[in-house]
Order: sequence, then C-alpha cells, then structure tokens
Amino acid sequence: MPARAADSDPRARVLRWLARRDRSERELRERLAAWGVPAAEGEAILGELKERGLVDDAALAGRIRDWHCRHDPVGPRGLRERLRRRGLPDDLAAAACAPLRDADIQRELADAVLRRRLPALRALDPARRRRRLAAHLERRGFDGDLIRAALAELEDGDTEAEDATPC
Repeated sequence: MPARAADSDPRARVLRWLARRDRSERELRERLAAWGVPAAEGEAILGELKERGLVDDAALAGRIRDWHCRHDPVGPRGLRERLRRRGLPDDLAAAACAPLRDADIQRELADAVLRRRLPALRALDPARRRRRLAAHLERRGFDGDLIRAALAELEDGDTEAEDATPC
C-alpha cells in the first residue's frame, strides 16, 4: 500500500498530531526527532507553529491548570509534576501553580477530592478511611498541614458542601 504524500510531510504530521490535543514545545521537538526530521527543519517547523500561535507553552500550562481545577483537582505539587511530565519548563510550571498557592483555593480543591473519594470508602472503619484519604490527598499533591485540616473538618461532618469550581 503506498504511503500518502502527507505522511512524509513533517508539517502535516505535526498538525494532525496537534489536532488531537495541545502539545508542549518539548513534546513536539521529541516527536519530530523520533520521526527522523533533521533538527534544523524541526526547529523551523516549531518556529512557524509558535509564530502562528499553535504552540504556546505558557498558555498550555494555564489550560492544564484550569482543567485540573474543574475536572481533576490536584494540589500545587501535583500540578507541577503533571506540567513537568508534559515537558513544560519549571518557570512556566511555577507560574501556572502560583494561583494554587492560596490556602482557600487549596482547601476547596482538597474538599473536592474528598467529596469524590469518600463514597467509595464509607464502609471502612474511620481510622482506615482517614489513612486512605490522607494518602490519596498526598498523592494528588497536597501538603501535610492542609491534609490534616481537611480531614479534621471531614470528621466534624462537614462533607456535604456544594460542588463549586475552586479556580
């Protein structure tokens, strides 16, 4: 079966790959190298994409943060790790995490995680449930002080709060 002409054009391949979801500059650079595109040609393609606004690592970091705030809450440490895995530089990851440094926002995010996780753990004895919830929050990137405060409030029975978007 003959290969399509567009399959050999790196620009067309990158555009199809970008159509699936946003990619970081590093992800694109690595993919171009894996496809065997010479470095100079790959940099030219990346430059063109950045000029056209199709690749913007700062905007991508903000979109990832906003998505996590609405759909899959994580703490600042968890967000930073997710941004690093996507190939975003540390300075952009730090800037994207800055709004999550607010204690009230972190608390709302942690409460959202607890509301989602708690129903599956209701049958456990309280000590075991507390350990599992604490471990879950820690894996999601929340710090120890926040975890203790959120679990203390949970024990007071204040888990029926409204589901609001914290960011």
